[in-house]
Amino acid sequence: GVEGDHFSPSLSQTVFLLESFSRNDAIAALAQGRVYATYGPHGVDTHLRTYEIRTKDTVAYSGQMIRTGGSITLNFALDLTGPIAKRGLTVDVIKNGRVIKTLEGVGTVESHIEDTDLSLGRIHVYRVDARGPKQTRVLFNPIFVDRRAG
Repeated sequence: GVEGDHFSPSLSQTVFLLESFSRNDAIAALAQGRVYATYGPHGVDTHLRTYEIRTKDTVAYSGQMIRTGGSITLNFALDLTGPIAKRGLTVDVIKNGRVIKTLEGVGTVESHIEDTDLSLGRIHVYRVDARGPKQTRVLFNPIFVDRRAG
């Protein structure tokens, strides 16, 4: 990486999005991509409250695929707690590798983004990448939107 940009595994963690606190649910969460990664000295102070894509009929979460014939709404909320809660958070919403929206907030960044620009014949990929103080990062797994025919 860049000089001075050192990755320390001790500063990273994988957070599992569990329905129940069990080994089987943890394995299922990992297999289905219902996890997110945090990095930095304050990764432990970041809390993903909501991360989903909704259509008028259904909902998909981290690591899942959703089919739609129309528009989608991407909802997320990320909270900072502890000593960094008063510091700023910058969040990029990424669609198909391009940043489509950048949001900033203190303590909480929350958004409901409607996307009607879904070209046919492809799978659209949405991700969220958050940056906080002291090199804190939160990387969400993608959610896939299938706009192929059939």
